[in-house]
Amino acid sequence: VDYTHPDLVGNIWINQGEIPEWMEEAGLDGGSDGYIDAYEVIDFLIMQGIDNNFDGQIDLRDIVSSGSPFEDGIDNDSNGYVDDLIGWDPAGQWGTDDNDPFPQIDAANGGAWPHGPHVAGILSATTDNGIGMASTSFNGKIISIKASRDDGTTDPGIYNGYDGILYAAKAGYYSGGFTIINASWGGGGYSFSEQSVINVCHDTYGAVVVASAGNGANWGDEYTSNYPGSYDNVISVCAVGCNGDWGGWATYHPSVDLAAPGENVFSAIIGSGYEMWDGSSMAGPNAASCIGLLAAYYPEM
Repeated sequence: VDYTHPDLVGNIWINQGEIPEWMEEAGLDGGSDGYIDAYEVIDFLIMQGIDNNFDGQIDLRDIVSSGSPFEDGIDNDSNGYVDDLIGWDPAGQWGTDDNDPFPQIDAANGGAWPHGPHVAGILSATTDNGIGMASTSFNGKIISIKASRDDGTTDPGIYNGYDGILYAAKAGYYSGGFTIINASWGGGGYSFSEQSVINVCHDTYGAVVVASAGNGANWGDEYTSNYPGSYDNVISVCAVGCNGDWGGWATYHPSVDLAAPGENVFSAIIGSGYEMWDGSSMAGPNAASCIGLLAAYYPEM
């Protein structure tokens, strides 16, 4: 996720359990609602003059850059991840995980990297801010997770997707709530270990797992299993047009549970721009965002 995008930053998840105590004592207290949001973090950085990137621009990247005072090297919320202030990067640059889930530096919008912010915008772009777009879930917080290696590849694959799914489930659980996990990726065959990860997220951590069913026609077969979408305890979403019609390309299968708009979907890309994309990758987060709104109205469900 490009968590600095102006239409996403307002809804980026801040791990309240990892905010150092001295910062709260210095005035970073969340105000009237007690929730420290991204804007308050940025205002605190500006007030303190903290520019860890030395790029002349103070933004959320400065809280996870080298030497950040937000990092104390302690797993304060006991979720198993140290200094996961805005999310986690289980893939890293060459496979070593770290706490900065930002896309590859200088990644081009012409490659696969903008796929992340596009999906994130559908999930929870900031509503009523007068720019770009809005999401269904209004105030859903985006936990940024990077499962591709930023090793110079323009079109990276998913290396640590199930590590990311497990992290997301734990992050929501240890924050005192739960996570709606969106996986706009998939492929391959059935794996017992992957199914076990999904089961733990669902049964132990109370996560709702949503996955895109697939862009079947690209592989010459729209009626095929696709994972994680075809696993048990996963809500699998097929893409349709905004008029509800199937466009002849998206995967459908007995394991598919829902259909959602996945054609000509407008959302954010890296930087500050927007594009219209097609794909079951767009349908999955449309459904997940609706589930977020449903959870706000019916939390007992």
